[in-house]
Amino acid sequence: MKMYLLLAVLAFVCGAQCLDCYMYVVNDYNGLPELDQPPPSACPGNETHCATLSWTSVLSTNEKVRYQEGLCTTYSVCTQFCNTLAATPTLNTPQCQQQCCTGEGCNKFRGMVRL
Repeated sequence: MKMYLLLAVLAFVCGAQCLDCYMYVVNDYNGLPELDQPPPSACPGNETHCATLSWTSVLSTNEKVRYQEGLCTTYSVCTQFCNTLAATPTLNTPQCQQQCCTGEGCNKFRGMVRL
């Protein structure tokens, strides 16, 4: 009985606040994942946005590598990621893009974002 009550409370709370987002980290140096991904994962209650964060970095060989990450996050990370990355002195990151959304599974990997 206690288990049913707990599940009912969780369903009620998540019904209004929980979001499902795709979680992935890819780069075009080590290969790309399949476009057929597992279902999105539930986000913690305080993470209200799905994000696709994309940036380039320069390897020691001067080769540019594009990175892309899908995750659950907060609004502040969505709006400040690229500024924070640009301010990191140890990273040579010439380009960055952040895309944030609040729909279920709205950050599905569809290929590397062009920067």
